Amino acid sequence: FLTYYLNNMKPFNYILILLSFFIIHKSEAQEFKVELLEKQRSSHSIQTNETHLYTVSLQSGEFAMLELMQQGVDVVVKTYNTKGEKLDQFDTLNGANGDELILIDATETGIYKIEVTPLNQKKSNKIKEGNYTIELLCRSTSIKEHLDRVFKFVGDKNHIPGFLINIVDNKEIRYQNSQGFANIKDQTPYTNQTIQQIESISKTFIGLSIMMLVEQGRLDLDTDINTYLPFKITNPHSPKTPITLRHLATHTSGINDGKNYNKAYWIVDKESAKNRKYTHKSIRKEYRGLLKNEPISMQEYLKNFFVPNGAFYSKKNFFKRSSGEAWYYSNVGATLAAYIVELVSGQPFDEYVEQHIFKPLKLNETSWNKPISSNKLAIKYDRNKSKYPEIQGATYPDGAVYMSTSDLSKHLIHLMNGYQNGSVLLTKSSYREMMSVQYEEKNGRFKGIKNGLFWWHFDNGRMGHNGGSYGGNINLFFYPDINIGYTSFENVTTHESEDIIISSQWIRTILNRYTKYFK
Repeated sequence: FLTYYLNNMKPFNYILILLSFFIIHKSEAQEFKVELLEKQRSSHSIQTNETHLYTVSLQSGEFAMLELMQQGVDVVVKTYNTKGEKLDQFDTLNGANGDELILIDATETGIYKIEVTPLNQKKSNKIKEGNYTIELLCRSTSIKEHLDRVFKFVGDKNHIPGFLINIVDNKEIRYQNSQGFANIKDQTPYTNQTIQQIESISKTFIGLSIMMLVEQGRLDLDTDINTYLPFKITNPHSPKTPITLRHLATHTSGINDGKNYNKAYWIVDKESAKNRKYTHKSIRKEYRGLLKNEPISMQEYLKNFFVPNGAFYSKKNFFKRSSGEAWYYSNVGATLAAYIVELVSGQPFDEYVEQHIFKPLKLNETSWNKPISSNKLAIKYDRNKSKYPEIQGATYPDGAVYMSTSDLSKHLIHLMNGYQNGSVLLTKSSYREMMSVQYEEKNGRFKGIKNGLFWWHFDNGRMGHNGGSYGGNINLFFYPDINIGYTSFENVTTHESEDIIISSQWIRTILNRYTKYFK
């Protein structure tokens, strides 16, 4: 009958029949729906034109954690609330293979939906079908229980050697979690006594030092820095435009770290570093260059970097944009600001900070260049869990502070209280000036970056600073509207591998998502 009907009907009706079959088939693909039960894996193949739907039944106040494992297909996962409104979208950088961590926070009792859809591929590399497995790992009724489980999930992947996080209010640590090891060889876990180099978070101490001298009337943020220096610094591309401390502290000075920045650093134990294997060609090249460097003082390095005919001088040490015109992150510029503090205070910069900041804040496990206690030190690892060589440098103010995880949280609490009410070091207005947006990049590849004085701002209200170098990734942030913040330590560089990037991204996502629950 069907053959007769198709052979004798009009062409227009034939097209309608075909369309109806396609619509029915498409509808069936869209209606694929499975209810997920805890710890029951659901495995399926999916084609590029399909959307798979899952449901999870949750009570108000519950937190759900799900895992999706991609096997030959790159999918995007979207979650919806009980009213069908979109909540979140999850898609990491792992392509067609690897995990997606899916989080649902139930604000009301009912059915929550998860939508799985293959990403559009380039035609030349289009995957028509692939497999995946999805599982509801757990449901939690308290935020602490949920975070314990989520951070354990990240730690169990074993891509990051170890990490520790603290969530704090303006008085104390409200939540702590650690996974993995600060020292793999000795099986030493992270604790609140673990000490780690905090990298560029060290710059927050430059900002505090500047503002202390500003309050005393000994420094001015908008005066030409040549007023304070024993040698003259001029951008050869805009010689008539002065550089100020505000420019240095907001990374708008026009100073370019460039290749001459590495001349500031040297390897402490050269013999052990000579035959070490490196995971990246660029890192191997950089460390081989460091092997040739000898120790040099901060003043010597800066003079050779900025003064024409200096050993490290080049017009390329400056950008063609005048100071105040564009944002370019500069470690050398930060060091120059610290050197000005040293000159004006009459003390070596590290001694000034130890006397006027570390001691008043009772940061008893904090020091420059070397940890207070070496047996508490978190080892810096590469992606193969091999130890990076120890380096030191003339530009130490830009990143050479060592702190215990507890001291960094204490420092954050101090900054939070300073922003709200003033604190032991500065008046409220000085903390606010340091932490307020002084410059926002309006154009170019850095568009949207907002800086205070050695201070970051983000659109979601989060502010603070982060630090990262080979073998370390550290964060210090808080939300001033709720006066809650967090610190985190990882003893590996985020860009070491795709898996490490994703695990580190999960940690940041979790912290930025759930810190607010402790207000």
